[in-house]
Amino acid sequence: MRSAFCFALVMIALLLASSRARANPSPLALDDALVDGDLDGEDLVAAPSGGRRGFVRAPGGHAWLSLVGYSHRSMTNAQEYGGFVVLGLPLDRLARPSPTPTRTSIADPKTPPPTPPPPPRPAPSSPQPSPASIVEVDTSVALTPRLARACVGMALKASGLGTDDTRIDAIVSRARWSAVLPELRLRAVRHDDERLYTDTTTSADDSRLRDSAGAQLSLEARLTWRLDRLLYADDEPSFERMRVDRQDARARIAAKVLEALFHWQRAWLALRFAEREPRASAQEEAELVLKVAEAEASLDVLTAGWFSAWRASRVVMVLPSEVRASPKDKKEAPASTGDL
Repeated sequence: MRSAFCFALVMIALLLASSRARANPSPLALDDALVDGDLDGEDLVAAPSGGRRGFVRAPGGHAWLSLVGYSHRSMTNAQEYGGFVVLGLPLDRLARPSPTPTRTSIADPKTPPPTPPPPPRPAPSSPQPSPASIVEVDTSVALTPRLARACVGMALKASGLGTDDTRIDAIVSRARWSAVLPELRLRAVRHDDERLYTDTTTSADDSRLRDSAGAQLSLEARLTWRLDRLLYADDEPSFERMRVDRQDARARIAAKVLEALFHWQRAWLALRFAEREPRASAQEEAELVLKVAEAEASLDVLTAGWFSAWRASRVVMVLPSEVRASPKDKKEAPASTGDL
């Protein structure tokens, strides 16, 4: 039972000792040292500083519960079984002062009251254009807020980011519930016993030297639960950083989609307004068509083919050369609409 008593002393010292702050300390460093034979119970108890320099904080400096069971054969060849429960609590956190944020008093005499903004000046009345200056042009715009939201949503879906962080929330939930599953550690220790002693039962002249050797095997099993993970998992900062990165990626994709949408709308309107202008050269008309095709190709790639299907069912594009060639067909051509 001596080994069990020493091991219990070691675990109690682990609960009460406070170590220096270290970057990512290994929670099992002391146990590994005990297993390897670098440290034992007597070294920790008889250390000048109480063994505090040899200790590390209990697993991660958090709350944890450990169940230990062992089997050992004593020197009298009797099989011994035992077990104990160890609960680790971060008592140093209770004594650590929490930083209080500095707040500015509302009634601070040093802070001058904010000056009210000056009243806005009345806007000058703009002259109304005369009826003769109004030019009848087709100003129908296909780009609407509904179309912009639909394009951005399809682009986020095509990129795999989605519109929310449901998957990250599920990962955080699984990381917290992982505290229900314990960590299992198995340990087997072999003890070699070699003795050389003198038999004192006989007379001094007839003393005998006796030599004995033996081997013993000790088995130990340990289950450890990380109780603090039920409230806060160690991986949550990484998940929050991942959440922020996903939000930034969504913002970049949305900005890129909106830029391509406005580029497509401007190029499409320029191609429509070319019908009202004098006959343009074939190169200018080809440049307008190329701008429209470039914007549509970008949107089609960003939305995984959704934009091309929408444009084919909602917007009909007619080239200026075709309109000038057949003015009667222009009246029969279906008008574009901005509805989805």
